[in-house]
Amino acid sequence: MVDAQQTNPVWSSFFHLVHAGLKELLNVDRVTLFLLNAEQNLLWTIIPSTLKSEGIQINIPANQGIVGEAVALNQIIQIPYDCYDDPRAAMIQQTDQRTGYRTYTLLVMPLVNHHHEVVAIVNAINKLKPNAHSDAPLAKRVDLTGFTVNDQETVRAIAPVITAFLNPLQSVHDATDAIHLSQTVMQFLLDGVILTDQAGTVLMVNQVAKSLLGLDSSSAIDGCLIYDLIQLRSGNFTDWFNEAVRSSAEAYYPDHSLYQLKGSETVSIHLSVQPIVEQESNDRVSKVLLTLQNVTDEKRFKHLLMRYVGQDEVEHVIQNYPTGLGGSCRVVSMLFSTILNYHELTQDMEPEAIVEFLNQYFEEMVEAVFLYEGVLDKYIGDRIMAVYGAPLPVDDHARLAVQTALEMRQRLIEFNSRRPPESALQQGIGIHSDRVVSGNVGASKRMNFTVTGAGVNFAAKLPDLNQDYGTDILISEATYHACADLIWVRELDTLEGVSGAPVQLYEVLGLRSEPLSRDRQQLIDHYHEGRRLYLKCKFRQAIGAFAEALEIAPHDKAAQLFLQRCQDALSNPPRS
Repeated sequence: MVDAQQTNPVWSSFFHLVHAGLKELLNVDRVTLFLLNAEQNLLWTIIPSTLKSEGIQINIPANQGIVGEAVALNQIIQIPYDCYDDPRAAMIQQTDQRTGYRTYTLLVMPLVNHHHEVVAIVNAINKLKPNAHSDAPLAKRVDLTGFTVNDQETVRAIAPVITAFLNPLQSVHDATDAIHLSQTVMQFLLDGVILTDQAGTVLMVNQVAKSLLGLDSSSAIDGCLIYDLIQLRSGNFTDWFNEAVRSSAEAYYPDHSLYQLKGSETVSIHLSVQPIVEQESNDRVSKVLLTLQNVTDEKRFKHLLMRYVGQDEVEHVIQNYPTGLGGSCRVVSMLFSTILNYHELTQDMEPEAIVEFLNQYFEEMVEAVFLYEGVLDKYIGDRIMAVYGAPLPVDDHARLAVQTALEMRQRLIEFNSRRPPESALQQGIGIHSDRVVSGNVGASKRMNFTVTGAGVNFAAKLPDLNQDYGTDILISEATYHACADLIWVRELDTLEGVSGAPVQLYEVLGLRSEPLSRDRQQLIDHYHEGRRLYLKCKFRQAIGAFAEALEIAPHDKAAQLFLQRCQDALSNPPRS
């Protein structure tokens, strides 16, 4: 067990952003941050996760394996190509065999607090060469290389930013404060980052910074002078840099135009210059960390949208949707999906295996969302939330959402066919159409698109109900009425809606273009008859109808559920 503070939902956001940001900064295939719980001698992390989600908490002993050695000795452990040749890598090989992964190069680096005590471990795996493609099969890759001193310096430079958030995060419980803290982490880790020595020689640059400088990903600028790279329309960058080194004080310069190195184009940036002081001395700067935040409206919004929608939709949205904070009311359809047997499948899995299979699953399902013009709102642990009809209005948003669900059903069948039968995923999908507030929320420097309203909360409850009815796709009556001519459904049950009014719940059986089998149609007819009698309180007759349905499909959970309700009603008749 871990402290209750560690299960605060904001931790999921923190880990997600650090993992993603360090992966980009270090140019590696994988990276994980583990925090040390010294009292329980545990290292823990949460993977995967998103803003305002609980995520999956992973605990490992802090005194075992290579990571345990790094904690005990407070030393960096760097294993070059090939990791398997190191006698300490036996546990890594075992994990790789279970997950289908392949570890070649490894950097394990302790992070310390101001008392020089280890508080966290960065575990970076498989360093990529500058032009490597991270989607290449690991078993056949020749695009990996060993970690360098600069990689260590990069983590060391980032460490104060990471560790500075640990104490505040432990005491954050208010959702608004939690989101602000998470957005600050995101701001730092997802912007352009350049690391130099005290003389201005470039040691490391991430891909975002290269893009802002107008360079392609293959451009090698390590060893260049930062003064030759940062050319501003106004202001004296050289003086700013030198003053930061002299004073050991961070400086912030908002709203400047940066000239790109190729051509005469400029981008609007906020520039931060942060000196890194040597641990052994409080008055000597060894490194300087520069962050460049792109605040050009179109590029900022395009970067934002690329995380939510498919490539083909981005340009159209940019031309028609504002980039500022705020929202508007509109009717949309919201799709939530979840893995119903997630905990059963993952309770004995290693962290790497969980991440691997979730990434594969998400890859398939998000493609289905994009195929039918959906907007990916967020991941929530093993869940996906998608919106249809926002940020741009779409007339047939309900139809698109239902077609996505059917596509996800088919993709899951194919996904499961590649897995052992005992590891098959059971998916639950829920769709609801309602009026919501759609727009960008957060702060002007960091915002996220989302939809809010009571209808969102109602939609979020639907996927888990599939477990009760033995179904995989449930929709509300608002969604059904918008696409009744498209799909076969079973009118399943009545729920209490957000305003207390009853809402009909439907099971989606398939497209009307594909006729139902005779047995399926008879099952539905008997079920509908039983439900009609049940609603008239004719419970004995209803039992007969549900029994006939169960003769056709003995394992139909919905018929079993109503049969039990009828029997309960006969045992305890409702008061008139």
